[in-house]
Amino acid sequence: MEEAYGIRRFQPERDLERLAAYLRRRWQESRKPVSWLPQRLHDLYYRMSAMEADESRPRSADYIFLWEQGSEIAACLLPDGENIYFSLKPGHEALFPAMLAFAEQNCLPLFRQAEDGRVKFWAAVSDGMPGARQLLEARGYQPFPEKEYMSGAGPLLPGQELSLPKGFRLLCGEDWPDEAEKWSALRLGFHPELEGTDYRAPMGPYLARKGSSLYPDSFECLVVTDNAAEANRVCAYCFVYVDRQSGTALIEPVSTREPYQHRGFGRAMMQAALRRCAALGLEKCYVDSFGWRREFYAAAGFASEDSVSFWSRMLPADLAQLGFCGVDCGACPDFSSGKCPGCRKSQWPPEDPCPPVGCCREKNISCCGDCRDFPCRMMADFNAESDSHRAALARMKDLAAPHKNA
Repeated sequence: MEEAYGIRRFQPERDLERLAAYLRRRWQESRKPVSWLPQRLHDLYYRMSAMEADESRPRSADYIFLWEQGSEIAACLLPDGENIYFSLKPGHEALFPAMLAFAEQNCLPLFRQAEDGRVKFWAAVSDGMPGARQLLEARGYQPFPEKEYMSGAGPLLPGQELSLPKGFRLLCGEDWPDEAEKWSALRLGFHPELEGTDYRAPMGPYLARKGSSLYPDSFECLVVTDNAAEANRVCAYCFVYVDRQSGTALIEPVSTREPYQHRGFGRAMMQAALRRCAALGLEKCYVDSFGWRREFYAAAGFASEDSVSFWSRMLPADLAQLGFCGVDCGACPDFSSGKCPGCRKSQWPPEDPCPPVGCCREKNISCCGDCRDFPCRMMADFNAESDSHRAALARMKDLAAPHKNA
């Protein structure tokens, strides 16, 4: 008999290196980035967590969840801001419907709430995951092609030397010790409105990254100007995470300041990063790109090895306090006082089962509105029992996938 899956929240002290090893094995098995690389996990946990704290946003790392069989990780949810990524080992793809429902119920605090009380929930799924597209469409998700990104690998060959205009130089990070200048230049690339203000970025994320076990092998590349009159002489910047165990690198983040764009600085910097990766004996160097960035990375020699599609769906921000049938547990005093955990988390005794709870759990869906049979006879009988049940039916009709209301 197959062992059941255990689900639990990511615990950094216990799980960071375990999860990195799981992601590393996923790459080693396929030789393609079908999931995150371990470098991206480290970037999320160290740099991005510090940035989210600086901006008073929920920490994405607090919403990583693991599905385990015994001592092995079988699958995981990997949130990156308002995008939830799904990673499943081969042979465990049947978990995806349950994982999607779990994410819809447990990751909503990461998403901004609209004026109507709903959130736009984003699921990011590898295009190679079997059956994912059909399930997402059945659940009422819509694809968003403009957001789709590729994981591209660059050529680790000597390549041609790219010259820069007179007065500019390509350097590695150790050759430019002013950390505040480097980090501020990166942030200026994303916030050109701050140019000319002697801007200095908060150093928390930059310093937090040094806590990663990958940091000692990793490096920076940058382009600087020799013009000493410039308040910040760093024109372009990138950080290259190196994972010696897999022989891979991930370039993240990458930024060229607006006054220095369209002059070949970014391309030269990326070529310098690739040459250093080749000198280190690495097998692959990756970037994640979308939109106009694809053209930039392609010009630097990167070619797609995998792609990720983004799917969105509107969900009520309070879905976690709604029962599977749509009953508002939040209106109950027992729920508000903590006496009752709500329909979703309650353990229903076999002698007093709740039909919608059992049905939704069996089908791995977030609510009755997600069922292709909605509204069914059982729901019609159930919702005729009281005013609160009739209100629940109305909520489910609002939440039901668009084709069910067509």
